[in-house]
Amino acid sequence: MINNTYYRISYGIGLVVGALVVGVLCGLIPLILGVRRKQKGLAITAFILCIIGGMIKGFIAAVIIAIIFTIIIFIRNNNYNQEKL
Repeated sequence: MINNTYYRISYGIGLVVGALVVGVLCGLIPLILGVRRKQKGLAITAFILCIIGGMIKGFIAAVIIAIIFTIIIFIRNNNYNQEKL
């Protein structure tokens, strides 16, 4: 009985840590891109949402969120540069 309990606890810890790692790794892409393009608010929002998405739905959600925010950062940066000219 004790071995089964340890197995369940370690399995749960592994799930949480794995989800956090996936969320952080996926969130680093829009975070770094947003900071370099001077869009810190959007970059931090994307990073946090990737972590939350990774925790709730896993790798697929974190990747989709990262892709969407990366596209938004590119579009907003290009529009800002065109208005500046």
